[in-house]
Amino acid sequence: MDRQIVAEKLQLVRERLPEEAHPVMAPITSIMGEIMLVGLYSTGDTSPMDVRTIADWDVRQRLLAVTGVSQVTVMGGEMKQYQVLTSPERLSRHDVTLDELTRAVEKSNVVTGGGFLLSKNVEALIRIVGRANTLNDIRDTVVRPGDPVPITVREVAEVRYAGPVRRGDASTGNRPAVMLSIQKQPGADTLALTSDILAELEDLQTRLPDDVQIDTNSFKQADFIDAAIDNVREAIRDGVVWVIVVLFVFLWNFRTSLITLTAIPLSIIFTALTFSYFGISINTMTLGGLAVAIGELVDDSI
Repeated sequence: MDRQIVAEKLQLVRERLPEEAHPVMAPITSIMGEIMLVGLYSTGDTSPMDVRTIADWDVRQRLLAVTGVSQVTVMGGEMKQYQVLTSPERLSRHDVTLDELTRAVEKSNVVTGGGFLLSKNVEALIRIVGRANTLNDIRDTVVRPGDPVPITVREVAEVRYAGPVRRGDASTGNRPAVMLSIQKQPGADTLALTSDILAELEDLQTRLPDDVQIDTNSFKQADFIDAAIDNVREAIRDGVVWVIVVLFVFLWNFRTSLITLTAIPLSIIFTALTFSYFGISINTMTLGGLAVAIGELVDDSI
């Protein structure tokens, strides 16, 4: 409901914003949403621009299709751009203004409606696709009709592939890389989702160029969860051992040892039932608290 209200408010203020401002709502993510960082790097001839393109259009799209993934943010590398570079001398040589060049380039890559075609039984919409797919498509765009030869973009500007000004970079294992931050949806199982993502990346690795590698060891929230589970197991194991050693060996009292050993699993069972009743999930924080509670229970028993 709150998200719908915010979306309606954005529609109301959209007309008051600058033309180049496009407010959007980010996908719904968990408060602990960032579950994994994935690195993409090249060990051969693949350029940073090509690695970033692969990350944007191949890896990111595949990961967004995994059930439970909310957002994938790409960082680092060199973003691919079509750049049109000119100078006052080249413009004045052909008596072309910068605004004319800008409008011509903008119109060289548009998709617009062309009305409709009405026949006896069918009414079909007409769509005009004027998409530039190569650099030559932009170079051959007419800036101004000429007599006898029109003036094109290639005569007044240089068109090339290049990246924007870098305001940061990313690396993995001391190598320049493109990093993908993966965020999960609320309620998604982190361990199961991580397993699904790793399987998807393993399949994707076989489809990438031979010199492009995927690094999945930068950060995984699942590692912290596994560590917390191991801490709980260690606390239970050590607690049982010390209770047996202190109460049974030194006091030689089987009944006392049995009561204390029964208290440890019962406390875990009642904790799980309490979590289930109040709708509390088991995460790194609750697992850490459970390990501390077991340790205190063992200290009190001894």
